[in-house]
Amino acid sequence: MQVNQQFLEEFASRKDVTGEVLRVFLYLNARLDFENIIQVPQTEIAERLGLQPQNVHRSIKRLEELGIIIRGPKVGRSSSWRLNPQAGWKGKIVHLREAQRQQLEIVK
Repeated sequence: MQVNQQFLEEFASRKDVTGEVLRVFLYLNARLDFENIIQVPQTEIAERLGLQPQNVHRSIKRLEELGIIIRGPKVGRSSSWRLNPQAGWKGKIVHLREAQRQQLEIVK
């Protein structure tokens, strides 16, 4: 995975990002698949991180508001997301530029 170090520095410096949001972000990154797809049930995130499900939901909503993850289609009963390619990329580099053109900018 290629990580945008400038993004990580700016994200870590944000005063409006709580520890729970950061923990959920790290867990989602650990589950990142090719082309930046993330598919993991929120209940699993809550169990693994020892968080209340509503706190996981709130953290994911915050990451979406910041433009760091983009909601994808439902797969069965689970939601899916895509990591904004401005933050990092897992996949073939030839597909990175096209993905960057299609995604929203990260909120500053």
